[in-house]
This record gives sequence, structure tokens and C-alpha cells, in this order.
Amino acid sequence: MSTLKADTIQSTGGGAVTLTKQHAAKAYISFSTDNPTSVRGSFNTSSVTDNGTGDTTIAINNNMANINYAIPSQLGDSDQSDNGVRTMQIIDGSGGTFRTTSVFRTAIIFSNVGSNTSRTYLDQSVADCVVHGDLA
Repeated sequence: MSTLKADTIQSTGGGAVTLTKQHAAKAYISFSTDNPTSVRGSFNTSSVTDNGTGDTTIAINNNMANINYAIPSQLGDSDQSDNGVRTMQIIDGSGGTFRTTSVFRTAIIFSNVGSNTSRTYLDQSVADCVVHGDLA
């Protein structure tokens, strides 16, 4: 078996190599909505805007090709002693454009266990989103 080792791989023209048929993440952001809202780490995102408790808008540097991109998300560092469930949802809906080719909006929601009506927005110390799809 052979071993290939390289520090830099370039195209024949001397530029970056173009990868085809790759579906790597196009952007990610790890952020906190605790006061103050802050970015913990990111790639291809330019800002996170605090719209209120648990409600944020994330701006993408390089636009996506259309609004049909996927945004898997997760929460961390939750206090589970309150007997509830926290979820992060990507907001889409009437009354405003919450997902465009350059921004998307998230909501962190707390629901009491056993209650379908008790839902409130809350801040979270760790929230992560990854963007998958085609760039423009």
C-alpha cells in the first residue's frame, strides 16, 4: 500500500482544487443567546442578531442558491432540572420572510412535559446550526 503525503494541492492553473459532487456544510454557527448574544464559533456566517428572548437571525456570507437548504440544529448545556423540553426550530411562516438565500431565523422553545399549550421562548448558552445545500 502506498502513502500519499502533501502540504498543498493545487489545480493545474495554480489555484485551489475544485471538488465536485461534494456535499460538505456550506456554513455553521455555534452561538449563545444568553445575555449578551454572542458567537462561539462560525464559518461562512457574518452575524447573529438578537430579536428577543430565544429568537435570533443568522446572516450567511455567501448566499445559498435558493431557500430550500437544510439547517440541522442542536442545543447544549441545558438545565434539565425544570422537567421540560427545549427545542430549536427554524422559523418559516406568514407575517415575514424568515428564510432567504442570505439569512435564516431560529427560535429556542421550552415546553413543559405533558403540556401541549405551555410553550415559551428562552435563551440558551449553547446553540448550533449547520447549513447544507447549494451555494449561489
